[in-house]
Amino acid sequence: MLGEYGPDEVAAFRRRLEEIDFSETDAAESAPDGAWVERCRLELRDERLAEPRSFAFGRYGSHSLALSTAVRVVEDIALRAGVESARPGLPADYKPEPGDRLERTDGQIFEIVGFTADGKGVELTGVLQPLTLYLPISDLRQGFVRLERRRRPG
Repeated sequence: MLGEYGPDEVAAFRRRLEEIDFSETDAAESAPDGAWVERCRLELRDERLAEPRSFAFGRYGSHSLALSTAVRVVEDIALRAGVESARPGLPADYKPEPGDRLERTDGQIFEIVGFTADGKGVELTGVLQPLTLYLPISDLRQGFVRLERRRRPG
């Protein structure tokens, strides 16, 4: 799918990446680590660099401005290429309701119990694990990959 980009679009993405100054970015950020924590690596190879640079990071770490910008450019490339739609996820028109069961990225199933007082967050409880989560509704797509069961009316 990335091959569908024209030369002007590729040049625009390259310019955005070339404008980023990584001089104050550490090669590895401090972030939670473990078997279930996703980790990414960004490798930069360019004739202007004396040697390739590599950065390790994860979703739950705090990123430098340069690394956050680079991740955003990569997400834009993937989104414009339609890569996001190929990944499993919640239905595009999904609206959470109490009783819905969602599968989290680690395979655990959570049920929506209710909403926060301001209506911007959702309370979920683990079906098999005694765990309660409170998330902004806008973050459901990041943490959950599938609607396992829709609530039953009545």
